[in-house]
Amino acid sequence: MMFAHALIAALSLLALASAAVLADSGLRWWSAFGRLRGELKASRIVEEQVRAVTRARLRPSFVASRSATTRKSAGVPVTRAVA
Repeated sequence: MMFAHALIAALSLLALASAAVLADSGLRWWSAFGRLRGELKASRIVEEQVRAVTRARLRPSFVASRSATTRKSAGVPVTRAVA
């Protein structure tokens, strides 16, 4: 009878230790995947910002590209008006 109690206690202790190890392992995996999700989300945000800046740089700027020679004056060429 005493051997049965010792065996049940040993198996219960083994089961408890196994559950603790599995729970710890599961929490580590959960934490690692949570961190990975956060890094992926951050990289997506950075990627979207880079796309927005690239689009802004590639967008033609008509106001900045005009020069004084392309503007039409009152019929007098720019070179004649200066001379």
